[in-house]
Amino acid sequence: MSMDSHQHLERLRIPVKDPESYNVILNLPHEVNNVDVIRHGRTARNEVFRMRGGINIKRNDGVTGTIYFKMDGNQLMFNMIVFVSFV
Repeated sequence: MSMDSHQHLERLRIPVKDPESYNVILNLPHEVNNVDVIRHGRTARNEVFRMRGGINIKRNDGVTGTIYFKMDGNQLMFNMIVFVSFV
């Protein structure tokens, strides 16, 4: 399997349809962020985000993406934001 990553990826949103998909995602090397800590990050488009908790994964080039899961109606959604810097 290729381990390449898209260098311009800023956001990703995918519906999680079954528990197996969730397990595959969390099988990646990751670091769980403390839910008591609020982080502020800046995207490549200079947008500032506040985020509590989440799961960090690191691309091959060292850039960190933060994953979080959120319900959208009755659908569990996998979301990822790539921060270029923390503010």
